[in-house]
Amino acid sequence: MQRRDLPVALAYDSAAWLQGLSTRQPNKHVLATYPSQRKLPPALSDFRVTRIWGALEPDQKDHLPVWRVPTLLAMMAIEPHYYRDWPNVMEWLEEAFRRSDAADLERELDKAPNTARIRLAYLADRADFKDVANQLMQSAQPHGVTYLGRDRTRARFVREYNLVDSLLVPSKKA
Repeated sequence: MQRRDLPVALAYDSAAWLQGLSTRQPNKHVLATYPSQRKLPPALSDFRVTRIWGALEPDQKDHLPVWRVPTLLAMMAIEPHYYRDWPNVMEWLEEAFRRSDAADLERELDKAPNTARIRLAYLADRADFKDVANQLMQSAQPHGVTYLGRDRTRARFVREYNLVDSLLVPSKKA
């Protein structure tokens, strides 16, 4: 991964961990690459791979390319099912928004679907960054219900965002 000519970056759960947000190292690290990148070296076959790339260039952490925090947040809103450690997100979500500039979040959302903007606004609200949430919602054009997660059996409807959340809802065991 330290090869400069290979367009990859550690992403999602791996980025959260290497950015010092999550305290849990993922069981299987996640790599992001350009959508056009078809074949990766066999040495990277143990990684989960997503073909989605952010607008911001990756950070360097321990000499490895890693998604920046605004990229991580935006991609969690764009493709929430790729991020696996949702039960622990609330432990670090506030810190992630503290480390993210609103302009960088907007850059990451530039070509994203409207649902991503709504999801990210909701995440900002949950992290007590209501001003960021309001700013994101100003340019959102909601059409129908937005979903954060796929589990409809334990979901919560959030009227303010017209969003159904099944990822940040406390489990019945909690």
